[in-house]
Amino acid sequence: KTECEDLILQVMLKCFNHAETFVYRKGEVKFRTYFAQIVHSQAVDMIRKSAAQKNLHCELPDNLDPFNELFMEEWRKAVFEEAKTELRLRVDEKTFMAFELYGLQNRKVDTVADILEMTPNQIYVAKNRCLNILQKIIQRHNENDGELHLEI
Repeated sequence: KTECEDLILQVMLKCFNHAETFVYRKGEVKFRTYFAQIVHSQAVDMIRKSAAQKNLHCELPDNLDPFNELFMEEWRKAVFEEAKTELRLRVDEKTFMAFELYGLQNRKVDTVADILEMTPNQIYVAKNRCLNILQKIIQRHNENDGELHLEI
């Protein structure tokens, strides 16, 4: 097992052990913050144990500042993927693929048109339609989570 696998296991165990007693209070604490604290504390514990086993002195900050930014980056990626999944459910598959290939992966419009058997104009229309819908989905996520600041 790798250290990452061990960390994932420890975080999962901690979450499962606290699942029965965890009470969500809207507006007080976000689940993301609660989860980040568990990940941080488990990572710090693992680092300290490893350093102690190797007789190394290890000072780790108690605050979450560097960790929080990394966590927020990953959280934004996860929310963006969730938003894309919602978009995919709201448009037909060809429209979504045109948006994914041309709008997000920046492939050439002629290449995408050939792959999807669409005209370049249809690709442009699909991209704009999906972009408008995705912006509304992301806006809703940002309104629900004032700290998210998710952008396309």
